[in-house]
Amino acid sequence: MWDGGLPLRLVSVGIGHFGSIQDQWLPLGGLAVLFGPNSAGKTSVLEAIEHLIAQERDFRSDPGRMTTPLCWDH
Repeated sequence: MWDGGLPLRLVSVGIGHFGSIQDQWLPLGGLAVLFGPNSAGKTSVLEAIEHLIAQERDFRSDPGRMTTPLCWDH
C-alpha cells in the first residue's frame, strides 16, 4: 500500500509480460473500472500497479518530485 505521504495519481499504465497480460496500455484518468470474465487479467492489472508503486517508493530520491516515467520489468 502507498505510504509515501503525498498523493499519488496514475494517469496511465503499460503492462507487459505480467501474469496473463502480454502487452497492454491502460488509460487511468478519472475513474477506472476493471471488469471482465474470470481469468481475464483484472487481478494481474492490480498486482502490476502494486509492484510499480512499490518500486516507485524505493526509486524516489526527492519524495516531492517525479522526474522520469517509471517502468517495471517483471
